[in-house]
Amino acid sequence: MNGDGADDSRASMLAVYAQVGENYRAMDDVRLRLLALLPLATGAGVLVLLGGHSVAAAIGVPVGVFGMVATISLYFYELHGVEKCAHYIDRGAKLEEDLGVPGSFIDRPHHIFGVVSELLPSALIYPASFAGWFFLALYHVGPAVRSLVTVAVLVVGAAASIVTIAVMEKTRPRRRAKLEGRRLARAVVLLAARKSLDEALAELLAHAQAWPAPPRRRAAAPNPGQAAAADTRQDD
Repeated sequence: MNGDGADDSRASMLAVYAQVGENYRAMDDVRLRLLALLPLATGAGVLVLLGGHSVAAAIGVPVGVFGMVATISLYFYELHGVEKCAHYIDRGAKLEEDLGVPGSFIDRPHHIFGVVSELLPSALIYPASFAGWFFLALYHVGPAVRSLVTVAVLVVGAAASIVTIAVMEKTRPRRRAKLEGRRLARAVVLLAARKSLDEALAELLAHAQAWPAPPRRRAAAPNPGQAAAADTRQDD
């Protein structure tokens, strides 16, 4: 019986491990596609609009602003994807430890030279795309000012992106500890509420059992006339 329970538990862990791996690959694939398509879309948009060197400000400014807003929105989605991938990696590594197998989560490669990682492209591509759309929005400004401001936006954006990702990586254990604390507190509250409900139901049942039974209705005495009539019918 114990062997069957252990086999069922291992089978459940393997099923969860397969689901975690599938979710991680799906999210990583989405992030990779965005990183590949975003610079292509930015470069193509800027080249098409500036190819004739006659783009009007009424077109360049709104298109540039739209591109910047879209880039920032995709960057926020990328940060969320980074958090989800980190969660899947930690979860998969924990399952591999419990299963006793050296899988792809435990043995995954980490930083190269302590700097280059899968997060570095995110920290550079999104600011570069934002700077490209910013350059389009400022196309009718003087060339020198436009170039200097665009380079400044690129440098500041890349630095801010690198710092943001570094802070996320550093504070992730503390944020996860808080989340686990909230989950534990919620589970304790639900357990206490369920226990209180069970105690209330038990007390109600005890009171119901202690209630006196309702008195039985006494059978009505037979009518002498009806009894005589019944005897007469039996004699006939």
